[in-house]
Amino acid sequence: MNAFRTIAYLREGIVPKLIPNLRERILEQAELLLRSEGYRALSMRELARRCDVSPGTIYNHFADKDELVATITLADWGRAIEEMERSAREATSLVPGLTELCRVLDSFTARYRRVWEQYDGAPVTGYVARFHRELRTQVAAPIGTVVSRCGRDDLAEAAEVIAEALLACSVDPELGAQQFGKLASALDAPNPARRNP
Repeated sequence: MNAFRTIAYLREGIVPKLIPNLRERILEQAELLLRSEGYRALSMRELARRCDVSPGTIYNHFADKDELVATITLADWGRAIEEMERSAREATSLVPGLTELCRVLDSFTARYRRVWEQYDGAPVTGYVARFHRELRTQVAAPIGTVVSRCGRDDLAEAAEVIAEALLACSVDPELGAQQFGKLASALDAPNPARRNP
């Protein structure tokens, strides 16, 4: 609530309704709506009804629906990256390690594919393209950990290229996890040049 509204309420003797953890509640309900009914069905009115507040209250926390969805998506992306980093630290062999990273990214993509398909704003591909390098770098970090833990430092310089392939496989259903698995297996195949330095 802004300071001017608070002063006006105090002058009028009105006590505004304070709801503990309202922002978190809005995000939780918005995520439920987004996942169950999709991007188009997510309305600020319905969200306000579910949170037992006025639609204007939602706008006190989020400028618009796009900001709300971006906040949810970015928080979930952060959790996906954390899960990838945790999995990478536990990897003991290359193919299962890379495959687990692919599983995590596929899971994230599956949660948002419907949202991205329904999005009517600026093309998502344009938004993703602007941040593509950052996404690739974030995915390359756990890949670097996997190749290092598995004694494949020869692949460290290719971590960004592998990350690019992983991102492509996760968003393109024609590629998918199976194709990335083939790449991981090829990377792990015996290489005569590696055995004879």
